[in-house]
Amino acid sequence: MTKLSLADLELNEAGVPVEMIDDDGSATGILIEVLASNLDSVNARQNALEDERRRKAAVRAAKAAKSRQEDAGESAEETAEYVRRAAAVRVSGWNLADEFTEANVVKLFKLRPKFALQVLDASNETSRFTKGSPKAS
Repeated sequence: MTKLSLADLELNEAGVPVEMIDDDGSATGILIEVLASNLDSVNARQNALEDERRRKAAVRAAKAAKSRQEDAGESAEETAEYVRRAAAVRVSGWNLADEFTEANVVKLFKLRPKFALQVLDASNETSRFTKGSPKAS
């Protein structure tokens, strides 16, 4: 049995191509380069999104308290936008003809919400990014 070392468990910093699957289960040909969710760069951007979300919640709560109404919380659209943005921070490239920008990634995820979920799932699958893993090749 081969022993792993800590070096084998280090994450690749580069994105790993993941083909998006359509609603009917068919391959789309769209390749999205996904980053590991626990990379420092992804964590920093994710933390910024979380901080923004908390600030908005605090503002809503303060307004509700001031008007003596119950805080309605985050709307369904706000939650969906958060998921799209959380997935977008895990993307480092794609094979689409359109310019690769975070705004365009968010737009793609609005057009195809399941793509965002696929990116989040792939990003959390550490074995895709671990240098010593066969899945990382």
